[in-house]
Amino acid sequence: MENMENVNAVSALLSDFASRVKALEERFNLSRERILLLTRNFVNRERELQKDMHLIQDENKDLRMDLKRLNGRIDGLLSQHEDFARKEELAVIEKYFKLFEPIKFVTSDEIEERVEKILSKKKHKD
Repeated sequence: MENMENVNAVSALLSDFASRVKALEERFNLSRERILLLTRNFVNRERELQKDMHLIQDENKDLRMDLKRLNGRIDGLLSQHEDFARKEELAVIEKYFKLFEPIKFVTSDEIEERVEKILSKKKHKD
């Protein structure tokens, strides 16, 4: 009987051990599936981030090129700035125009025409 009790005790221990091993295997499989899912998500997220980084780098290059073009245009305007008249200079020129009234000036052709008209009127009167 003692033998039978030992066999039953060993059998119970083996059964308990087998159920614990099975529970551990299930936990292990569940953990492995979670790790695989996390790995897939991580890889997908990494790919998305890489794409975003490339887009940002491309936009950065475009912005740098635009900035260089803008700086070139500003340099061009600044170099031409010396050729522009200042407000005060334009005001002085405006005063001179008002003093001289260049609109009242006549061309030499207009003077010749007027002189000819005057002479022809005098001839007709005489």
